[in-house]
Amino acid sequence: MPIPRNNLPVFWRDPRFPYLELRVIKDGHKVCYAPHSHRQWSMGVILAGQSYYQVQKLPAEGTGTHFHQIQAGSLVFMNPDQVHACSAIDNQPWSYGMFYIDTAWLADRAYQMGLQSSQKWQDIPINLLNHSGLFTSVSELIYKLLATRPAQIDAVSKQDDINAPSSALYLTASIEKSLSDVLQVLFNQASGVVDASPIASISLVIERVAALVDDQPQESLPLETLSQQAGVTTTHLIRAFKRHYGLTPHAYQVNRRLQLAQQALKQGMPIVDAALIAGFADQPHFQRVFKKVLQATPNRYRQGLML
Repeated sequence: MPIPRNNLPVFWRDPRFPYLELRVIKDGHKVCYAPHSHRQWSMGVILAGQSYYQVQKLPAEGTGTHFHQIQAGSLVFMNPDQVHACSAIDNQPWSYGMFYIDTAWLADRAYQMGLQSSQKWQDIPINLLNHSGLFTSVSELIYKLLATRPAQIDAVSKQDDINAPSSALYLTASIEKSLSDVLQVLFNQASGVVDASPIASISLVIERVAALVDDQPQESLPLETLSQQAGVTTTHLIRAFKRHYGLTPHAYQVNRRLQLAQQALKQGMPIVDAALIAGFADQPHFQRVFKKVLQATPNRYRQGLML
């Protein structure tokens, strides 16, 4: 059973599964993620030890953050753009795996399973679950993926043997079965939880500012410029924006820039070019911010699977 070396993260990616990315770390005693979010739906499984976990409340839950102490066997879930963070407890080791799943793919999966009435993504109001069956299924999937390098998948995929552990068909079946089980349990659990849809519409002013950043995250957008566009004071903008998005306008823009850089690095772009295309002109600053938020260097992330 292959596992990553010490405290270095491993990123499993393969072009045959463009909707999925896996991150695994064996020893996270030095891990401390700054608040951030992802475009994808995220699912984590704690393989050993324990840690702190915080996640932004959904709009229907009001403002603020959920705080949890999680341990081996826990599964955590984050909706797209839902701000979250985690850290070790008193420098204790802990191990985890984190899946990042394309929301369009997952929404279609839920629709095909009859769990939702449309193929449009709907936030799931569950952020923590302790379920022994799902823990076993998801952790086994992690080890199946880590045991198979992308090159091995390419070499045997033409055999079309669903029973071969390294075949694309076998892994596709394993991925879809595990994620379908997770969706089924989550939607069953969510039926008794508060509706994930917003109870009040977001201020159009704040929404305009977020859209402006989304459209051009790599551009220089000083807070004064954003507040002028919104027609409010900088203090009001910061408070209102963070209340809804869980991040200040500046942190939100940095988060979007990092997402651009990640996408470029996954495609094999040189680190310098990825930083520039994402709006980071200062390479040392890019390296520091990337490591602070993602707890991995850009080079480590770009390399992907290294066992």
